[in-house]
Amino acid sequence: MTLRGALLLLLGGCAATSYPEVAPDATVSGTLSDSVRVIASVQNSGWNAAGTEFATDSTGYASRWRITHASMSAVPPLPPINLARESVAFVSAGTRSSGGYALTLAGSRVTPDSIVITVALQAPGANCGVTAVITEPAIVIALPRTSRPQRITVIPRPGTAC
Repeated sequence: MTLRGALLLLLGGCAATSYPEVAPDATVSGTLSDSVRVIASVQNSGWNAAGTEFATDSTGYASRWRITHASMSAVPPLPPINLARESVAFVSAGTRSSGGYALTLAGSRVTPDSIVITVALQAPGANCGVTAVITEPAIVIALPRTSRPQRITVIPRPGTAC
């Protein structure tokens, strides 16, 4: 499935359903917006396919961190994460034909049946100057561990025309 197809599939399911804000379950402390944070955001990762992978143990966290920073001459040290209380989502936009793309954390909420994290895929604006280089944008997000399933939704965010 192409990234466009996956995005349309995700958007189709999200557009038809509206979830009210509800209090998190007992395994999520505080408000969800205080519990979800961006650990890293890179333009040139080692993730050539769009998708999301979760790390819930130190081995998975370290290996996915190395992939996320594969284009760097030196991989930055792992940020400290308490994997007993948090899991880590690695979200990739896949290979892009130019610069100007970025993934950002757009929101988070608890629904009756899951935790939903929304990530925006920012595209370059029409007629804007971009670097002529292949990029692989990725974002790394820490979120609370909970008994609820965790969903990552990627939404397209078109750039403003130049």
